[in-house]
This record gives sequence, structure tokens and C-alpha cells, in this order.
Amino acid sequence: MDEIREEVLKLKREELKARLKGVPFIPTDKEKSLLEKWEAKISKSTYDTQ
Repeated sequence: MDEIREEVLKLKREELKARLKGVPFIPTDKEKSLLEKWEAKISKSTYDTQ
């Protein structure tokens, strides 16, 4: 889980840098998949705690 979290944070930093430069951030298919998995885990854990 920590490995995925680190990768997601890295992608988010890259996205922020691109936005600050005014360049569109276009993640690769692998990056999109990683972000989707992370978001699914977050939403599931949020749902489980309610």
C-alpha cells in the first residue's frame, strides 16, 4: 500500500508542476490505472469507516 501511495504522490506532484507551468498533464495508461486503483481503495476505506 505504501508503494502505491508513494507512486500516486509522485504523480500528483508531477501534475501540479505541469499545471504551474501551464502545460497539460497527460498520464500514461499505467499511471491512469494506478490512480484509479488508489481512488478505489480510498473510496472503499472511506465507505467502510462510515
